[in-house]
Amino acid sequence: MKQSIYGRTLRLARTGAKAIQSRPNGRVTIFTHACRATGLAIIWALVIGSPGIWLNAGAVDVPHASQGAPATQRLVVRSLAHLPDTDNALDAISATNPSLIESTATLSGIYLVSYATTSLAADALERLDANPHIAWAERDLLVQYSFDPGDPLNEDQLWIQTIDLPAAWNISTGDPTIVVAVVDSGVSATHPDLQGKLLPGYDFFNDDEDPDDEVGHGTAVAGIIAARGTDGVGIAGVAMDTMILPVKVGSVDGSPISAIAAGIVWAVDNGAHIINLSLGSDFPSDALHDAVNYAYANDIPVVAAAGNEADAISYPAAYPETISVGASTSWGTLTSFTSRSNRVDLVAPGTGILAPWWGEVEGDTWASVSGTSFAAPMVAGTLALLRALDPEIATEELRALLRQTAVPLGNGETETGAGAGHLDAGAALSIFISQAFDRTWLPTDSPVASGTADRTWVWGPEAIATGFESYDQATRGERLIRYYDKARMEITHPAALTQDPWFVTNGLLARELITGKMQLGDQVFATRDPAQIAIAGDWASSLAPTYADFYRWLNAPPASPGSTLFQSIDSVARVSEEAQLAQYGVTAAWHVGETNHQIASVFWSYLNSLGLIAMDGEFVMGPLFSPTFYATGLPITEAYWTEVEVNGVLTNVLVQCFERRCLTYTPSNPENWQVEMGNVGQHYFKWRYEEEQQSSRSNRMSDRHASMGWRP
Repeated sequence: MKQSIYGRTLRLARTGAKAIQSRPNGRVTIFTHACRATGLAIIWALVIGSPGIWLNAGAVDVPHASQGAPATQRLVVRSLAHLPDTDNALDAISATNPSLIESTATLSGIYLVSYATTSLAADALERLDANPHIAWAERDLLVQYSFDPGDPLNEDQLWIQTIDLPAAWNISTGDPTIVVAVVDSGVSATHPDLQGKLLPGYDFFNDDEDPDDEVGHGTAVAGIIAARGTDGVGIAGVAMDTMILPVKVGSVDGSPISAIAAGIVWAVDNGAHIINLSLGSDFPSDALHDAVNYAYANDIPVVAAAGNEADAISYPAAYPETISVGASTSWGTLTSFTSRSNRVDLVAPGTGILAPWWGEVEGDTWASVSGTSFAAPMVAGTLALLRALDPEIATEELRALLRQTAVPLGNGETETGAGAGHLDAGAALSIFISQAFDRTWLPTDSPVASGTADRTWVWGPEAIATGFESYDQATRGERLIRYYDKARMEITHPAALTQDPWFVTNGLLARELITGKMQLGDQVFATRDPAQIAIAGDWASSLAPTYADFYRWLNAPPASPGSTLFQSIDSVARVSEEAQLAQYGVTAAWHVGETNHQIASVFWSYLNSLGLIAMDGEFVMGPLFSPTFYATGLPITEAYWTEVEVNGVLTNVLVQCFERRCLTYTPSNPENWQVEMGNVGQHYFKWRYEEEQQSSRSNRMSDRHASMGWRP
């Protein structure tokens, strides 16, 4: 599995069965997670977008007949394998009013069931899931590939993988509001890979409004940055949804300094967010430096090619205000020609780059090009991806991010001319967007981590996994997630405003663990067995109730307002009243009408408590939870006492589950540690990726106290 500098990377596709990774050849490849993903016993897998193909875990093709209904209106249903015939299962399916029932010749006992509407399919899913003659029922879901724009020449572009563009494209492909100025030989306005990508520019060499390319160089640079993607033509640029501002400053003979300087200033004044300079001079120039400083003062990053002579210094790349880019091979070594004498921030592939081209004889075409000129636009394109996420990110922040995430060459030691290493666009975008996770964690948990506040964790001491999971409404079908002990954070729409309080959401993990409904979209779920994991106390305790045990009590009537709470739940899900528990004085404090449950007084006080929080670089007193239910969601159960083992000692613990968390109250704990967020993040991670599925619903409860050996 891929390891990344920002933690364990999970490429977790949309299935309740296994972690999967899609491959361009239309196969599904099972991989093992670093924490021992055991995989689940589902004998069929998922529908890839190609009509007429099913894919199972071994990637064996079998016919897919049901193409009439959309995926949201199809279910896949399996009868219980031990039944002597399938009449009962078919009767159950027929009772849900399907429009079509189909069987498969290869997959025994499995039916493809279509419905006239999505709502009918959703209703049928609930009914079939509860039917004793049905082993399982799930939506006929579509797997999302790691984003591949599919342009025909991309498969010849090793550099796309070298700088990990597929991972970057899962987060952003740019935005048409972001403009990259290509100050160069001009750009061919007729090239098919750049149609609709060029803004009105200017020709400072001929002093007119036609910045057409007479060399081909600028067309290649523009194409590497922003060639159209997903159009079946040529290549896809690094920031394929970004716009190009063509600024022509020279001809086949070169570019005058005066034209370059004028072009830079004009680009700043005409809306450029990034400027690319794939050109250079052996001699410094005050005019050129002043123009670069003008861009820098306006917080417009200037990306400059470091030069193609190993022992030469090239300007403007030598100026510290630029982001200077050298050239590496696509397999991660320095090229022989890239400058070892210039100041270099990082390198990017600069040999054998297939790019759009214009030639005097052949016209618009594609050509293999080499040089630092073609490494620089990869960096400029990456900056465009980052500014699509946050147009206000400062030049020096961008430089620091690129250098921080660059991959060292060779043996990891600093190499002259390599700067911080070669560009890793995927890591740069992942690190940048995941900083929002840190900003969410920081207010409540950094005071605990520093020892300044003596209280329980809201999220946990550190992340246990970071990566991607499939989600229907995510921009590219995958959202960035981070697991903590207590929860999972999610970023579904990376291009949204990062300061929005709901930019980072908090998964409905407790509800999924209790119901077995794994959420894969706003209205899309996969059915799993509810989690047979102890909800409180020691991991291996056989005395504690599990998440599955709480399922039957989701609709229990609420306690009377103000009443003392002394109901208990045991390890076989029995609820009883135990008068001695009234000694703890916990009462029903707040009724939530949306879910018709009372919140226990100790939990209501906790959710409305004040404490030290981190704000603007200081620790100040403030609310721990704002909005009140942001971290927990609404209550979905009443509060129940249970006797569990805590460090091997039998202890009374009050448990109440909310949509996102389960809270516990342990009277014997020190005061600031009596109310805690349960380890729902740990438990969910184990349930989703490590637990083996039970063979059928009939034996779901038989071995629910199996050892839970995984720890983060």
